[in-house]
Amino acid sequence: MISHRARMIQASLLALISAGSGCGLILGLDDFEDAPASGGQSSGGDDATASCRPDMSEECYGGPSGTAGVGLCSSGIRTCDSSGEMWGACQDEVLPRQESCASTEDENCDGFDCTIWSRVGHATNPATRITSISANNKGNIFAAGEFKDTVQFGTDPLISANRIEDSNLDAFIASLDSTGNHRWSRQFGDEMNQAATSTCVDGSGNVIFAGINSGSINLGDRDIGAGIFVAKFDDNGSHVWSRGIHASPESESGLLTGNPKVSCTPDGDVFIAGGFAGTIQFDDVTFRTYPTDTYDIYIARMNGSTGSWSATDGGWSRRFGGPGNDSAADVATHSSGSAIITGTFTQGIEFGNFSSTVDDGMYLARIDSTGKPTWARSFTNARPSALSIDALGNTSITGTYEHPVDFGGGALPDWSQMTFAVQFDIAGIHRWSRGFLGQITMSSLSADPLNNVTLFGQASYSLRIDDNEVLTLGDFPSALAIKLSPEGRTIWKRWLPASSAHSVTSVVAETDLSGESIISGRVVYPGGATAATIDFGTGPQRTGEHSYFIAKLGN
Repeated sequence: MISHRARMIQASLLALISAGSGCGLILGLDDFEDAPASGGQSSGGDDATASCRPDMSEECYGGPSGTAGVGLCSSGIRTCDSSGEMWGACQDEVLPRQESCASTEDENCDGFDCTIWSRVGHATNPATRITSISANNKGNIFAAGEFKDTVQFGTDPLISANRIEDSNLDAFIASLDSTGNHRWSRQFGDEMNQAATSTCVDGSGNVIFAGINSGSINLGDRDIGAGIFVAKFDDNGSHVWSRGIHASPESESGLLTGNPKVSCTPDGDVFIAGGFAGTIQFDDVTFRTYPTDTYDIYIARMNGSTGSWSATDGGWSRRFGGPGNDSAADVATHSSGSAIITGTFTQGIEFGNFSSTVDDGMYLARIDSTGKPTWARSFTNARPSALSIDALGNTSITGTYEHPVDFGGGALPDWSQMTFAVQFDIAGIHRWSRGFLGQITMSSLSADPLNNVTLFGQASYSLRIDDNEVLTLGDFPSALAIKLSPEGRTIWKRWLPASSAHSVTSVVAETDLSGESIISGRVVYPGGATAATIDFGTGPQRTGEHSYFIAKLGN
């Protein structure tokens, strides 16, 4: 069954392919303007019925002004009919189309390859980072995370609640439009630690974001105490609802370890999952770990209209775990309304009637729309970092592994530094798995409308992605993206290179409904430099001592 989101993805992709790709370029924090129109060319459209001399021919072009002769775009020729009453069609013109990173050509004719636009913003503290990014059905982008002191997305910077030397983190969420222009941004928190850790968007374009709070936070209607917060904002940044999940860990560091993840269902509800130690309370349900200093995982379904997880509102909450420490790395939703959750365990783990077959490692479990586990899998030597579900219900996961690991298709290579990508079908049966060699940390992955999967992270030095091909990056980490086909074969691989003075870290990304990817991360100066420029493929941009970037890549 194809979900509402899948149908919306397919419709959006068809519309985009029909309409062509935009050609705006964004540099830094400035608004963009279209390039001036090139002279001496006919539109080939508006005056197609204008009178002309019989059999006369002239150059024509129906694309946006300034794109003819750029990249793959070129003018054509149109010829007047024998009566002198009408121009014929513009023949052999090449118009802008969606940018593809699979080639080195400039398909959308903006003067750049693969990177459609990029934006660099600035902060005043190295603790600032974007932890999650999402895009809705309008193409608007939402970035959430944590910051200290100030961070700038638009004209006016966000300022943390208590700007003193030993102040703690605040949470933020910001929105950009599909071309990278700032729309709105919000700051939340007090003098204690707050951080937004995850986002998702529903079918109406609203954004849901969650995070941790060790003080008091007000997201729009009431103060929320220590624990976990979840909030829903509409596309324009107006508060819809916010809820708190009370948690009492053995220490504040325990709370910070269990970063919550959210995923929106096709019908607008929200799954939230994470780890906890001690107690955690969902309305009238309280879960406790035993011993109290060990971690279990929770997963809950929230009513998307009200934010309630009470059974009377169609919500529920569940606890799963074993005698050791268990964590939740990520959660995603299927078109049926069920959820897939992945993470790690140390002394076995149980999901209802399903028990792990190994003592420690990685788990993968499906929880149906009522909160019942329908299957679970376990694998030794693997640590997942992110997962994604495509329109067919296949689940893709990335992470790291130690020593040989077998997900069902044979042992992956036993290298010293290893990253994996694996896909399972809707029943949890292995479809394909890959191993990558090198200093690679994959932190995000996302399925596109055609069920391709793109992995995102950071890498440095020498990499082996395909067979014996060795790629050499710089000594400092660069952002890396690898796009795989539905069968797990490499379609393309690109990196946003760092200069000799930069490192790119903390990479997170999301694929939007057009199949294009929004990627973000931190720009760090290992050598102690305070200002320079960096180029992600759209021209040099100024960076400060503490900067972040957001960029859009082709499909």
